[in-house]
Amino acid sequence: MLADTACKKTLCPADKLRLRLADSGGLYLQIEPSGSTRWFWKYRFDGKEKRLALGSYPEVTLKAARTGRDDARNTRQMRWSDLDLDKALWTIPAADMKRTKTAKINGRPHLVPLPTQAVEVLADLKPLTGHGQYVFPSLLTGERPMSDNTVNIALRCMGFDNTEMTATVSERDSHDHGRADGRRARAH
Repeated sequence: MLADTACKKTLCPADKLRLRLADSGGLYLQIEPSGSTRWFWKYRFDGKEKRLALGSYPEVTLKAARTGRDDARNTRQMRWSDLDLDKALWTIPAADMKRTKTAKINGRPHLVPLPTQAVEVLADLKPLTGHGQYVFPSLLTGERPMSDNTVNIALRCMGFDNTEMTATVSERDSHDHGRADGRRARAH
């Protein structure tokens, strides 16, 4: 597992395209020769490797990146049975977390407090998808959660381009999130 001091001190050699410092559970810090440092979570869905950008370091701390990784694991795969809107709480079962086999069986669930705005949105969404298992079901079948591609299309419709926000980051795009005005865009 990473320590914050390693995140602060490590530089990418100029002759390398990027350097990746692994933490745990697929989380890593990608450091580029330009000085760009960004958090990514690598995971698998339907047998395919995916990556989720969690933000830039040090704006997003190691602790915040770990929390983001943990929260991102079931958001898209959130189930109605795991939600208690009256208590404003999302309980992710230990079996659904990326843990050791023993921890999945014997571990405690991950508790995520829900802000008032999230509870309101979920309450509004319940009449539309509450009859199924997933809060965000696939458009093709309610038997699976919504795909990353569907999330990306929704983000584009809301006005976010792929340098500002994305559900996944491809290998091709992972090292180039520059903007014309010279500022780095943050992928969340």
